[in-house]
Amino acid sequence: RPLPSILIGSLMTIGGQQLGENRGTVRLIVNGSPVPLEIVEWSAGGAKVRIPADLPPGIQAQIEILRADGSVVAKDQVQLAAGQKVAAAN
Repeated sequence: RPLPSILIGSLMTIGGQQLGENRGTVRLIVNGSPVPLEIVEWSAGGAKVRIPADLPPGIQAQIEILRADGSVVAKDQVQLAAGQKVAAAN
C-alpha cells in the first residue's frame, strides 16, 4: 500500500489519538535526523502541526507523535511531497 503523503510547507491535522491534555512533541525523522514540528494547536484528542517548507520532497520519513510525558502515541512512515510553488511577485 502506498505511504501517506505529507505536504511540505502545509498545516497537518492529527486526529483520532489520545494525546493527553498537556502539549507533547511531534517530529519527523528525515535521513536519520529528528526535525521538530511547530505545534499550532494541541488538545487531548488532536493536534495541528506545521510541516517545514525546507524539507526535501520525494523522500520517505517517519513521523513520531509523543505525549508530554515522552510516551509514544504513534510512529508512521510517510512520504514527503512537494507543496504548491508560490510564484514570486515582480
